[in-house]
Amino acid sequence: MSGFGSTVSALGPAMSIAGTVTQAYGQRAAGRAAQAQAQTSAQNAQVAANFEAGQADYLAGQSRAIAQREAYEQRKTAALLSSKALANAAASGAGASDPTVVDLINGIQAEGTYRAALAMYEGEEQARNYTVTAQARRLGGQSAAASRTAEGESIARASNLSMFSTLLRGSSSLLDRYGGAFSRSAVDAGGY
Repeated sequence: MSGFGSTVSALGPAMSIAGTVTQAYGQRAAGRAAQAQAQTSAQNAQVAANFEAGQADYLAGQSRAIAQREAYEQRKTAALLSSKALANAAASGAGASDPTVVDLINGIQAEGTYRAALAMYEGEEQARNYTVTAQARRLGGQSAAASRTAEGESIARASNLSMFSTLLRGSSSLLDRYGGAFSRSAVDAGGY
């Protein structure tokens, strides 16, 4: 029976060490998992922000294209109205160089030019808004990614510190419990 008792008493320190090491390893693994999750979250935030920014860039291009088309339509309408005014003037017997006809045609052309320029301005202004939105989304994604990465690194550092703390606590507890037994064994063996 004494062999069994000494085996059980020898298992106590070994079990204590194994438990401490397992707990410390678990803390470190949890920290690494949290860091990996934070890194994945950071990458996802960046991808989402870049997608939204790409959509805003697309809308900016669309806004410019619509404005160009609208400006073209305004110039075309002005040219058709000018042509119609000239045809009506000629049909009524007035000449193309008549001051009233010239003023009327100049007014139509000026209005068409103004409306074309206004369409371009409005489209460009909308495009600038979309471009600013795209830039803001990219910066927001970078900021969110950096924040999540830093959070993951912080959790990993904290778990490493917790792991070392657990190892030190376990070592201290082991020495408190079995330190006297080890020093007696060493004295009994003639070592000290």
